[in-house]
Amino acid sequence: MTPRARLTVCCIKSSAEAALAIAHGADALALVAEMLSGPGPIPDPLNAEICRAVPLPVATFLLSSRIYPDAVEDHLRSTRCNTLQLRDLPHNPARTYAHLRRTRPHVKLVQVYQLQDELSLGETA
Repeated sequence: MTPRARLTVCCIKSSAEAALAIAHGADALALVAEMLSGPGPIPDPLNAEICRAVPLPVATFLLSSRIYPDAVEDHLRSTRCNTLQLRDLPHNPARTYAHLRRTRPHVKLVQVYQLQDELSLGETA
């Protein structure tokens, strides 16, 4: 049996968009919070409203630009997403991961690596 591809729909902006994506087979929804760049963030209260409307097992990814452990945890708490997509963690990523594993053990963590060149590959190990 061939495993099916999993579908993530990004930049969900409302509960109606979330419902439409799920109705069309989305396995995960990405909710963009405050970011350093991009098409525009969704306010945390709206992200929390969307997350409350999403049934399990659909994953709700929080795309957060916060980097300090307490700030990341607060962001998860305020949005209620069940998955965190982390970008660059310049300040002791091991400490951030340990903190989140202790305080938010139910949240899945997904690390994004920005590959610039072949030297960047060593940073992912």
